[in-house]
Amino acid sequence: MLRIFVLLLVIALPAAAQSVSGFADVTDGDTLQVGGVKVRLAGIDAPERHQPCVTSACGIAATQTLVALIGNDTVTCVLNGGRTYDRIAGTCSTPQIADLGRAMVMSGYAMDEPRYPPDYTFETQQAARSGHGMWVDPAQPAWVWRAAQTSSTTTPRDSDCAIKGNISANGRIYHVPGSQYYDRTSINASERWFCSVAEAEAAGWRAPR
Repeated sequence: MLRIFVLLLVIALPAAAQSVSGFADVTDGDTLQVGGVKVRLAGIDAPERHQPCVTSACGIAATQTLVALIGNDTVTCVLNGGRTYDRIAGTCSTPQIADLGRAMVMSGYAMDEPRYPPDYTFETQQAARSGHGMWVDPAQPAWVWRAAQTSSTTTPRDSDCAIKGNISANGRIYHVPGSQYYDRTSINASERWFCSVAEAEAAGWRAPR
């Protein structure tokens, strides 16, 4: 009976928030890898690495901004369990910056992502009024830019989703970056980009033979 009571007590308790800490490897303006975990900064959306603005390469600038904010500090991320592709959403901090997501929005190189918390609407409006970062140009939300790339033959919808799902006489074949046929393969509106080999194979695509 005691074992059953303890088991029920454990099940009833809310799961504690998980966190990861360590030095960060920055992927782009809203994604970093900490302690072996790929983390998406919760509540924000930064320009994709390949995304241009009117007068600047704002995707590259956003990546460089996050790198500069972190510097050589360690990063701690409290994970909220939400997932975007292979990333877990989390709120991250350094000893110098309490909320890296908020700092990115205030820098002008990220926007509030209205579908997900935390809410950075006020900070986004402040950065826009101040003309910081990508707000120097008419800024296009990253999710709008990604949607426009869906049928693109040259650019994936997300910088982490660069596997090409090609349809040919040989069937549905995926090509990973750096593979033999990757550069010569183009993607049209009826084909797909994938974020991982597992995703491609689950959708019915196979590796080239």
